[in-house]
Amino acid sequence: MGTTKSNVSSGFRKLLYVKLGLECLSINVRKETQMTLNNTKEIIFLVEEDPEGGYTATALGESIITQADDMNTLKEMIKDAITCHYDNPENYPTIIRLHIVRDEVFAL
Repeated sequence: MGTTKSNVSSGFRKLLYVKLGLECLSINVRKETQMTLNNTKEIIFLVEEDPEGGYTATALGESIITQADDMNTLKEMIKDAITCHYDNPENYPTIIRLHIVRDEVFAL
């Protein structure tokens, strides 16, 4: 279980390096973001505040992107996007993890 967590963290770090424009030689968001552990499927969404207001959620390792004005609506939109993305309900993830990123800048 520890190995799986470090792989997911590594994927997050690599994605965040890209988002922040930091140098990263190997950029590879792993398909391991949706993993099976004791028949539990998990999908991870990177959630960011949208500059125009609201939030944007992007699934790591899947082609799922959605947005909403508030966090409660975003969760509903994520559920809807997942049901649209997967053809078979047996493939739906049982756990949806939100990794919320917020940029904050302040002066010294």
